[in-house]
Amino acid sequence: MSSDRSIVRLTSAVAAVAATTIAFGPPIATYELGRQADVGAISAEAEFLSKELSQLIGSNPLLWRFEEDRHLDILNDPGNSEPNDSKLILDEDGRVITELIGAGGRLGGPAIEARQPIFDSGVQVGQIVVRRSLAELVQRALLVSLITLPLGIGVFIATRSLPLRVMNRAINHAEFLASHDPLTRLPNRGLFHKWLGEAFKESQSAGTAAALLLIDLDRFKQVNDTFGHGVGDKLLVQVSDRIKRLLTDDDILVRMGGDEFAVLVNRDVTEDAVAWLAASLIADVSEVMRIDGQDVSVGASVGISFLGDFDASSPDAVYQRADLALYRAKSMGRGAYSFFDENLNKQLLERRQLEKDLIRAIENDEFRLCYQPQVSRQAHELVGVEALIRWTHPSQGEIPPTRFISLAEDTGLIISLGKWIIQQACLDAVGWPAVKVAINVSPAQFRQSDLVSVVREALDCSGLPAENLELEITEGILLEDTDIVIQTLNDLRNMGVGVAMDDFGTGYSSLSHLSRFPFSKIKIDRSFTRSIGVDEKATSIVDAIIMLGKILGIRLNAEGVETEAQAAALDAFGCDELQGFLFSPAVEKSAIDAMVNNPDPSRRTSGLELLQADAEWQEGWEIRRRAH
Repeated sequence: MSSDRSIVRLTSAVAAVAATTIAFGPPIATYELGRQADVGAISAEAEFLSKELSQLIGSNPLLWRFEEDRHLDILNDPGNSEPNDSKLILDEDGRVITELIGAGGRLGGPAIEARQPIFDSGVQVGQIVVRRSLAELVQRALLVSLITLPLGIGVFIATRSLPLRVMNRAINHAEFLASHDPLTRLPNRGLFHKWLGEAFKESQSAGTAAALLLIDLDRFKQVNDTFGHGVGDKLLVQVSDRIKRLLTDDDILVRMGGDEFAVLVNRDVTEDAVAWLAASLIADVSEVMRIDGQDVSVGASVGISFLGDFDASSPDAVYQRADLALYRAKSMGRGAYSFFDENLNKQLLERRQLEKDLIRAIENDEFRLCYQPQVSRQAHELVGVEALIRWTHPSQGEIPPTRFISLAEDTGLIISLGKWIIQQACLDAVGWPAVKVAINVSPAQFRQSDLVSVVREALDCSGLPAENLELEITEGILLEDTDIVIQTLNDLRNMGVGVAMDDFGTGYSSLSHLSRFPFSKIKIDRSFTRSIGVDEKATSIVDAIIMLGKILGIRLNAEGVETEAQAAALDAFGCDELQGFLFSPAVEKSAIDAMVNNPDPSRRTSGLELLQADAEWQEGWEIRRRAH
């Protein structure tokens, strides 16, 4: 507020200066310039008359004082007279000899005068005095002021009010931008949390069943990748318009950011009414939109929580509940809505605790790496291993990677965890000279860390040859299609590190990916492997993928091999590597050491046999199987 008052005072001062300058500047300038011109004129006139009178005295030194007619002739010369002038000839004692009054009679004030001496043979014998009235000049200045004074008042009003209006408009615009989304013109996350807090207090005190709906668009990223961000922006505007049509004046629609929206149903509603709203919202958003001459479609998932729930302790708790419900709606196959219930609350508490335990596990070095063998097609000799992280919780025992990897990605802990995996795998693999070690790399490691530097440091510290290291990436990384991803993949390949496409066929595979990126291996997803001999189409797809790899000169690896029939079919198709429970699950480093040190498959004890002899492993077999 103090800054606003300062701006008002400054604006008023500037306006006053500008108004005063315009109102009084021209009249004062008119008067002053006219006065200076008149002073110059009468000074020149006085000097001229002084010379003429001095000449008269020179021709008649004794009688000049009495020749009044000649004096008047000199003073009345048309070039020497102005209606507002008066002229005096004084003797050496200052007495008036001749006085000539202008046509205007006695001079009105104010007046100016100029004096010049009159000489006789170099001796001053009198003075000539020329006076001029400034009354006319004053009148002229006053006439100018009649124009400039109202103009100055107008300038003051405009100068004072216009900047204030502009300032207020700028402040209002800045406040709008701070609290609204510039694309959809909807309130943004900051304003939403303020309103949610107010609605929560009112709902808790009045016992009303206000509701919060969190909306996440399905397939929006595909629209951006396919049609461009311009179409994506227009789609968001159309989506916001469609949602608005379903709401009442009491409801509030907010864009939370990206493709996420929130609806605050700020009234007493039933669960059935909210369910109807959520279903209608999903249906409307899912209808095809025509944008720039193209048909574009997305879907929506909705999570719902009520503000008036007795055990909802805060607005943040209400939001978290809706977020959990949204997560469940997405896991239901998208295009669905879900209400929060206590099972989700339990999951939230477990997730929070697991996040704390994960941070502690990284600090306390509770992780270890296991390795699943990758064997050659016919001889079934060990040619590679895939590094898989394992976490032994102090109280809960083995925590499956499916529980903590996604959490690590959501919290950003995957960066430090991924770095440790790369370093440890390189150290472990130094003793396996003929075996490649493969490491899964999270998309977050591409976006948030200098992966090339991390890999180079791990290779330098461990001494592992670069050609013995292979990084496995999912096709989701390729969808970003950024220069950074391309440069990172090329840098890795230039170092000699292999790059494998993991889970091929389950995402958005295309020949352009295989031709554009420097892949050294394609890994066929286990869902196709399991269908070999069962699903004719899946079997044909596996055969086609292997043929494609052969044409492009890329090695093929089949994951999830569990039966002899699957292995035989893959051998027949020409798949280069096999990986799966038929040969071995993920085993400890010591088991890989045993395989490497005993190269004869017929005489060595497999990692699977080693583990099966372990009673503790037997007990956790199913857990490990599902975790993989």
